[in-house]
Amino acid sequence: MPEGDSVFQLSRRLQFMRGREVLATSLRVPSVALHDFTGHTVHRVWPYGKHLFMQFGEQILHTHLKMEGTWAVHRKGDRWRKPGHTARVVLDLSGEQTIEVVGHSLGFVRVFPASEYSKQISHLGPDVLAPEFDV
Repeated sequence: MPEGDSVFQLSRRLQFMRGREVLATSLRVPSVALHDFTGHTVHRVWPYGKHLFMQFGEQILHTHLKMEGTWAVHRKGDRWRKPGHTARVVLDLSGEQTIEVVGHSLGFVRVFPASEYSKQISHLGPDVLAPEFDV
């Protein structure tokens, strides 16, 4: 099971996304399937405990790995290492070659306005890996 430090490391690995334009969006979860980040720039990628957040314009994508979730990065067109039916989030990003960022078997996927971030995480408690955490 991924722990908070795994999500922290994942967030660090995904920092390359910042500043890139989203060329295509596929959210394969019915509750958020109509959200589209295409044309937006990735402003921020960060962890909060075991949760991973990505901000596109004024929208935040909130995911959780739960027990089996993973994120993979591929060149567009390369064969995925995991089965396609496990993909919950697929983002094509600008670059020298188009980059696909794929969230497989994610425990949950939500989208909400950035203005609601504090309200949306208020029940999570403190993030012990955050720089501002005070024992």
